[in-house]
Amino acid sequence: MPEASQLFTALVRSGLSLGDALAEVNGAIAADPSALGRLGLFGDAGLVPLAGASVERVTSAAQVVEVTAGPGAVLADSALLLPANATGPLAVPRRDGQSCWLLTQAAGRAGGKVVEGPGNSAELWSQRIRPWLDRLRSLTSMGLTSDQQRLDGIHRQAVAALRAHGQACTVQDAEQADADFAAAVAELTDMQVGIVERETDWIRRNFYSFTENWPEPWSTQSEAEPSRCPQCGITALLRHRIRPAAGAGAELCYHVCVRCGEIASGAEELSGLVVTDGPAQVRCGESFPFRVTVTAPPHSHVSVAVGASFQQEERFHCSMAESHSFELSPGEARSVEFTGSTSAGLTIADQLPIKIFIAVDGAVGCLTRWVWLRA
Repeated sequence: MPEASQLFTALVRSGLSLGDALAEVNGAIAADPSALGRLGLFGDAGLVPLAGASVERVTSAAQVVEVTAGPGAVLADSALLLPANATGPLAVPRRDGQSCWLLTQAAGRAGGKVVEGPGNSAELWSQRIRPWLDRLRSLTSMGLTSDQQRLDGIHRQAVAALRAHGQACTVQDAEQADADFAAAVAELTDMQVGIVERETDWIRRNFYSFTENWPEPWSTQSEAEPSRCPQCGITALLRHRIRPAAGAGAELCYHVCVRCGEIASGAEELSGLVVTDGPAQVRCGESFPFRVTVTAPPHSHVSVAVGASFQQEERFHCSMAESHSFELSPGEARSVEFTGSTSAGLTIADQLPIKIFIAVDGAVGCLTRWVWLRA
């Protein structure tokens, strides 16, 4: 860590013993993702070269701290402090992740303001954005198309923003890096919305069966005990898990009811709960509401895009095709309503499927709900 010797010097000048100063430096090395190794001490760990000196402590309750230049180190109660300008105090995070040391003269810096900067997006990247990118890349194993070059560009933009945040010297640099990262996430959301819009339009113009597009080879594992169908209520729903050979794609699944047919298919890791609500039968010529409610997982924020459509609407003289996108906070639920319309003189009286195509942070699924159209 480049600041190791500077931090050690400032801590000694602040009155810490050699052992305590060394422990703090090693803690700072451990807190720096780009640093490695540890320092050792040969001599008296309890020696205090400048006895009587004391560590200055400051709080960042107002998110701005004014630091006076001096030979020692100043202890601040935040790990996110950055100088307001490039010549201001240098912040070195501590091992606890809750505080940092501020260096001035020992690091060749002047006094001045340090500001509480934006939080690092590294956790968001590892827990949400990176898996999201991987799921969109795996859509080809589900018979869907995705712009791989655009995905690669989003990936590079997000990684460059994370690196820039870690190397930020001022709060302005960190804010710019966070803005670049947010722009990459917005681009990812827009790409997901486009996928749902295209699939909804494809359903509208074709006889669409999601599982027919999944490539072979695959292995299928079916549950022995049937469960209750959420659509018709009978205990005759079978769950099938699809694993592509040699891990060549995402793990998929589909649910089949002996009465309703295939009612759900897609990524097995689809986050959240999806519930549909609509009439079981409608007279030809009537319009009807159809509602889709999505509930986010209790511990994660998700981006959702959902579309609904009849199959081959022009042929059957029905219409519904529409899509929506929105963000959900952890545990939040949101409903979107679609309107189905039919023609009194042209719509064929029959049982017709409504396909709901949904994407949640890159994991896609397709639900099928049936409605009787009566003459």
